[in-house]
Amino acid sequence: MPTPKKEAVVQELGSRLKRAKAVYVADYSHMNVTTLTELRNELRKADAEIQIVKNNLIRLSLADTPWANAGKDLHGPCSLTLAYGEAPVVAKVLKRFAAYHKERPVVKAIGFEDSVHGGEFLGTLASMPTRQEALGMLAGVLNSIIASFARALNAVADKTTEAGTATPGAALTQVSAPAATAEPAPVAAPVEETAPDASPEAAGEEAEGGAEA
Repeated sequence: MPTPKKEAVVQELGSRLKRAKAVYVADYSHMNVTTLTELRNELRKADAEIQIVKNNLIRLSLADTPWANAGKDLHGPCSLTLAYGEAPVVAKVLKRFAAYHKERPVVKAIGFEDSVHGGEFLGTLASMPTRQEALGMLAGVLNSIIASFARALNAVADKTTEAGTATPGAALTQVSAPAATAEPAPVAAPVEETAPDASPEAAGEEAEGGAEA
């Protein structure tokens, strides 16, 4: 059974965990007080804090959270870093700090969102853009779109201007050109009327009359 003092520590950690957006369980062995104080100050700037507690207290404090698995298989001196701000910012601090301090602390487990990841996830999380970086990227994309749109509008305006300049000249040319005179249509020659052909009966009568005469 935990002592009242340990129960108080677990309750305190539990209340802090409710506010945390991510947790980092790390091995801080071979780090002296001066180095730990430096790390604590760096984390404070990133809206995070580091808690140095015993492993069983870390397990108990994480038991009622989605990150309970982050408290399993802990060996040696371990710390619990709680990120209240942006998780990638804290990951960048831990990664950069370790690079300048003989790879210490060594992150063993990370609780982020509703999942628990191994220590190798630190590099992935640290590579994610922060809110400020994401806004900067978005602003860059929007500026590029606006610039492209402005260039397209200028191109359309230039073409419109060119078309407007060419049209009046063509119109003046058409007005100044002499109007084409229409040639009169040829008059058809009058058709001569011809006597109707004599019928065979009339021709026969004329022949008989001639014979009698």
